[in-house]
Amino acid sequence: MRGFHLGTQPFWIDEMYSVWFSQRTWSELWTLVPSIETHPPLYYTLLKAWVWLLGDYREWWLRALSVLASVLCIPVAYGVVTRMSVGAHRQRCGLAASAALALNPVQIAYAQDARPYALLSLSVGLTLFGLASFYATVTAPVDAGRARLAGASGADGAETRLTATLVIAGALSAALWLHNTTPILFGPPVALMAIGIVCVSRRRWHDFAWLALAGFLALLVWSPNVMWLARNVTTLRHGFWLPPPTADDITTSLKKLFGYDNAVIEPRFLRVAVNATIATVTALGIWKALKAAPHAAYAAIVLLCVPIAISVLVSWTVLPIFMTRTLIWVAFGQAAAWGWFIALGRPESLFARAGVLVAVAAIAIVAFPALIRSQHTVERWPEAVRALRADDAALVVFVPNFLEFAMRWYGASPSANQEFLPMPAPFPAMGRDAYPSGMRAEPGIDPTDVALLARHAAGKQRVWIVSRRYDVFDSRGLLYGYLQCSRGAPQTLKGLGALRVWRFGPATRDDDGAGNGCLRPEP
Repeated sequence: MRGFHLGTQPFWIDEMYSVWFSQRTWSELWTLVPSIETHPPLYYTLLKAWVWLLGDYREWWLRALSVLASVLCIPVAYGVVTRMSVGAHRQRCGLAASAALALNPVQIAYAQDARPYALLSLSVGLTLFGLASFYATVTAPVDAGRARLAGASGADGAETRLTATLVIAGALSAALWLHNTTPILFGPPVALMAIGIVCVSRRRWHDFAWLALAGFLALLVWSPNVMWLARNVTTLRHGFWLPPPTADDITTSLKKLFGYDNAVIEPRFLRVAVNATIATVTALGIWKALKAAPHAAYAAIVLLCVPIAISVLVSWTVLPIFMTRTLIWVAFGQAAAWGWFIALGRPESLFARAGVLVAVAAIAIVAFPALIRSQHTVERWPEAVRALRADDAALVVFVPNFLEFAMRWYGASPSANQEFLPMPAPFPAMGRDAYPSGMRAEPGIDPTDVALLARHAAGKQRVWIVSRRYDVFDSRGLLYGYLQCSRGAPQTLKGLGALRVWRFGPATRDDDGAGNGCLRPEP
């Protein structure tokens, strides 16, 4: 399912950023990119190495890295749940949990995205695996089966503790380097789980030292990113495209994270029934685990609730960071709950409980094409390219400036009588105070850009504006307002997805040089 139609859709805008960043030199990835991008450079470094394997920048190959990471999350889920569960059914719990994660809608959707979120999920899963292995070693004296799964050896399990510590440190540092929300959203759950392990340990200070070492090593590896993160936060505080989440935004994201949103399953009663079933099964699974393996249940509750609560609170009070894609790794908690629901309980009803998973899986498979279509609003770059090629003697303005790269990537290039004008400067543009996207490479439009547009538009039969989220980058409508004044109402091209393309005709009004024309100072 993760490979279904992997290369059929063109890259969307964020994937185009991945392409551009992965084409930088190794040095630029760790010097230039952090100065203009809100995410750390680890994913783009891995993507550059991934492209080197095949030498191919086609859509399916760049997305295949995320597919691989998402598939690897499935056995990791098995390892985590088996080490946290108890009794003879721990392997059955792990198998059911991995099956649930394999069919998780949000995990499948972001497996098809050339962005860092699938790799972030894998890093989170490996961190949880290290914590679960450490927990299994700590509780080995009272659970021999858990000790065998963790591979505990020696009188005090020192070798296993060391291995688990290194896994936690390596996976957590990778997660920190993959996304800048990780320390805020995943750091507290890791700390709470580590505290829980120390509390149940018979050698508290000894195990505290091991876990503290893991956290110290992860922070040490991540420490060079602190300076870049501080700069990003300062920039984002002055302007960011993402508004604070409303109650509807939160509800929609929760549906995507734990079930199906409105765009996937119709009719409505079926969608409500499916989401209610998923929520009920998740709650019942945690309730069963509270009786059989309470520590595991507490860990799942922390993973399911704490990151979402932090994301909402930070978004309402400090900076809007609440997005579905930054939280897709909470699916590990839901998968664990499903595993406990199916595997724990009376044996005679096992097939009935497993049937619930099969039914949801069938719906997932049927709804899968709609899920993929609804994941991102596609930018139809090839159609826009064909439209530009059909129009000579035109000035093409790109707002924001990065769209020029995307259009050129899909085959657009100016003809002899055409001119491409990224506004306010070719990507990356630096030195402005307004960065509405949060990226210092994409400044907003200011009044000085209107005069620049007027000079380039002089003598051109037509002027195009190719834009995405024009309201963000030119919130006052300066460029559009000038062209509408000087050339009249534009024609709007349809059917280009998230792209907005306006075509203005010949000039009908000239500036008289006295400030009475279209080119006048901003009031």
